Amino acid sequence: SSARSRLPTRRFSMMASASLPLLAVTAAAVVVVTVVCAVVSYSHIRDLARVAGMGSLAGWLPLGIDGLVVAASCSLIVDRQLGRPGHALAWAGVALGLAGSLAANVLAVDPDLVSLRAVRWALAGYGPAALAVSGHLLMRMLSDR
Repeated sequence: SSARSRLPTRRFSMMASASLPLLAVTAAAVVVVTVVCAVVSYSHIRDLARVAGMGSLAGWLPLGIDGLVVAASCSLIVDRQLGRPGHALAWAGVALGLAGSLAANVLAVDPDLVSLRAVRWALAGYGPAALAVSGHLLMRMLSDR
């Protein structure tokens, strides 16, 4: 075999390409941004759910919306680790979760953009869709074990 085929392949990680202090500052900034944005987003989505009449369930909705993004993102990471392209349903889950979060956050500060009836319908339909997508992604991950 040729000398080229004997050369080791090297995957460059974040640690190999970034200095440790820079990595630490970046990680700290990401934590701060994540906490601040999560608290604001949670509050907006919860407030919108209250306005839409979800009552005591309003506090759960933000977890369902953002939880779908987390579940779908984890599924995409597993796909990458297994060397396969991201599953279309995982990408759809990320898109649905981000779209839901963005729409709910915008509507929370300006609920008159669409009718309250439309908001209620969207919130009522989101749960079953998110459950179906996240459940399928979990079953897919479990079947890979």
